[in-house]
Amino acid sequence: MPRFNIPNSRFSSPALSLGTRWTLVGGKGGVGKTTTAAALAVELARSGRPVLVVSVDPAHSLGDALGLALGDEPGAVPGVPGLRALEVDAERERARFLASNRASLASLLERGTFLDASDVAEATELAVPGLDELAALFRLLDLLREDDAYLVVDTAPTGHALRLLDLPRLAAGWLGALRAMEEKHRAVALALAGEYRADAAADFLAATAAELSDAERLLADPVRTRLLLVTTPEPGVLAETRRFEAALTGRGIALAGIVVNRCEAKATERAQPAKNRAAPGEGAAA
Repeated sequence: MPRFNIPNSRFSSPALSLGTRWTLVGGKGGVGKTTTAAALAVELARSGRPVLVVSVDPAHSLGDALGLALGDEPGAVPGVPGLRALEVDAERERARFLASNRASLASLLERGTFLDASDVAEATELAVPGLDELAALFRLLDLLREDDAYLVVDTAPTGHALRLLDLPRLAAGWLGALRAMEEKHRAVALALAGEYRADAAADFLAATAAELSDAERLLADPVRTRLLLVTTPEPGVLAETRRFEAALTGRGIALAGIVVNRCEAKATERAQPAKNRAAPGEGAAA
C-alpha cells in the first residue's frame, strides 16, 4: 500500500492538501485508487482521528484491499482503531429512495401529465435520471451529516466519478420539470378552489432542492472537499489523468494532490540487467 506522511495535527503534508471534511479518491480504472483510498484511510486513522472509508464504485474492491467483507453499513476495520468502512450498494440506495418518495413522484406525474395510474406507476421508476448515482450521493451526504468521522471516498473510474460530481447540476433539469408540474397543480387549485395547500409532493421538491444545493456548495468548497487523483506512469494513463484534472478544474473541484503509483516497480525493472527481466509474454510481480 502507498504510505502517506500526515502530521497528527492536520490532514495535510508537503505532498497532499486534503479536504477538512472529506477527500474523494479518483482515477482511471486499474491504477490502484482503491488501494490508495484504503492506505490513506489507515494513515489518517493512525493519526488519531476517527475515519470512515466508503466505496461508491459499483465494482467494489475496498473490502479486498482491507482484507475483510464489507456491507452497506459502517463496520470496524480490525487492527486499525478508529477506522470503519462500508461499500455503498447503489441498487439498495435506489430502492430506499423510491420507497420513501414514490408516492410524491406519482402525485407530481399525475398532476403534470396525462398518464393514467398504471402508466404513472411505471414512470416513477424513470422519473429521476441517474437515480442510482443520485441515491449514492445522497447516502454520502447523510454520512457527512450523521457521522463525525472524516470521510475518504473511493469513487468509480473517471467517467462515472465525473457523473457523480455533475449530479447536483444535472439534477436541476429534472427537478425543474417536476416543479413545473407542481406549479400547474398550484395554478389549477387556486383557480378552482381559491387556495393551494402544499403537501408531501411539494415538501419532496423543497427537500430535494435543498439537498442538491447543499451538495453543490460542498463539492465546490476547496476547504472541506478535495479530490486525490491516482495515476500510473504509462503515457496513456497519464494523458487520461491530465484530462481528468482539467475536468475537475472546469467543475471547480479542488485537488488534494496526485499519487503516481507503481513508480518504484518501474525503476527497479529499469535497473535490472536485461537477462533478469521478464521476457515478452511472461508475467511479472506487481
